[in-house]
Amino acid sequence: AGAGDYLIRSLQARVAAEPDNLPARLELARRYQQAGSPELALEHYRLAVTRFPDSGEVQLLLARCLRSLALTSQAAEGLAQFLKEHPQTSPEFSAWMGILQDELGRWEQGETAHRAALALASSRDDLHNNLGYNLLQQKRYQEAAEEFRRALALRPDSLIARNNLGLAIASQPAEALRAWQAGRDPASAHNN
Repeated sequence: AGAGDYLIRSLQARVAAEPDNLPARLELARRYQQAGSPELALEHYRLAVTRFPDSGEVQLLLARCLRSLALTSQAAEGLAQFLKEHPQTSPEFSAWMGILQDELGRWEQGETAHRAALALASSRDDLHNNLGYNLLQQKRYQEAAEEFRRALALRPDSLIARNNLGLAIASQPAEALRAWQAGRDPASAHNN
């Protein structure tokens, strides 16, 4: 794979000569993904995790690659194991764990992960939106609306949070329409 791609060939040679060269291995995996060979990228991410088991960057890249191949359960299991062994101070790991759990329909585990991410970075609008989406899926509309409002307080131009807020308060049509109109033109708000 990649025989006609000079960059892939040169990265293959570097990785073969220097198997512990993490940046070269990760760049090769990225190039394989871009070239339409995600299964080869996955193998390089798996090898990188084996060689560099303490690297959070590698673990997240592996989880994202597994997710892109519809192997979400494997991604969640691997990330959960990594987090058990490597407590984090960055919200990225818990945020991704929440996303993966949500995609698997494991709403309570997702909620726990989203709240853990927010405990590390309460001023990030995307994390409030993620928790709100999780609560929305659990039909906890009032709590979801509160999270979407927090996200909008942090980033008033977030169309995703505004649309999600409209969904959370859809049982109150007038309020939902006002929420959608605040971020869009009246016709788009009406269509929502």
